[in-house]
Amino acid sequence: MARSLPRRPSFSSLQKQAKKLLRLFRQNDAEAASRVRQHHPRPDAFSALRDAQLVIAREYGSRNWSALRQDVDDALIKIMNRSALGFVECACLAYDGKDDHRKVRKATHILEQMPGLASHSIYSAAAAADVVQVRRLLKERPGAAVEPGGPRGWVPLLYLTYSRVPERLPERDAVEVTRLLLGAGADPDSAVILEGPCRFTAITGAIGEGENGLLRQPPHTRARELVELLLDRGANPNDFQGLYNSQFSPGNEWLELLLERGLTTEDRADWTDSGMRTLDYVLGQAVTAGQ
Repeated sequence: MARSLPRRPSFSSLQKQAKKLLRLFRQNDAEAASRVRQHHPRPDAFSALRDAQLVIAREYGSRNWSALRQDVDDALIKIMNRSALGFVECACLAYDGKDDHRKVRKATHILEQMPGLASHSIYSAAAAADVVQVRRLLKERPGAAVEPGGPRGWVPLLYLTYSRVPERLPERDAVEVTRLLLGAGADPDSAVILEGPCRFTAITGAIGEGENGLLRQPPHTRARELVELLLDRGANPNDFQGLYNSQFSPGNEWLELLLERGLTTEDRADWTDSGMRTLDYVLGQAVTAGQ
């Protein structure tokens, strides 16, 4: 029976196995000799590293060393695909009742262990706020900035503003990546419908917060810069969901900013059927909460 590749195969480790087999064979090791007889097509001709590589390849069920290399590459791609999906899911707020700071810690750990994840797709690169990878991917395919995809079917800008994986300036910079995405055509009003009729925009993602509290749904560490940049590029200041989410904490930072940028008394909540005005709702909630 062929041996199975390790859970995380390393081609260098297989190379070491081949060298060890050759060394043991030359030392007249009985087990090494048995392995050679079992897997080498011409055991009597066994003498060099390429022969040991062939034996190792056959032990893992590959026809030769080149095929084993391809099998390892294929396995690593599958691992990367699964890990990238898991990273993005854990990195980004979902407002599904399952947001938790421990998920963000898990995403951060995954990225530290597999930094190459950021190069997997524009979605994982955006969630990681990886400047180099986002720039590279957009250069290869500028249209990627507006293409929905990834584990949630979102556009890249949403993965960025909902991500809570810590930055590491200057290589992981959420504001710079936002500029890159917007420069490539991303819509500053990008949004997704969550929790039934609720419209969660890129601004909503940066603001964060909500009914589950600051520990589970914190604002982005650079929320103010991100929101101002999105507004500068034309995002609608009537971000009702963002104002709703921020009402659970004291302070008027977001209300004041959105008023400065054009929120008016005529703007209406975009997730209710009543046509309630945004500011009427905010005022009513403030009075109810004694704020």
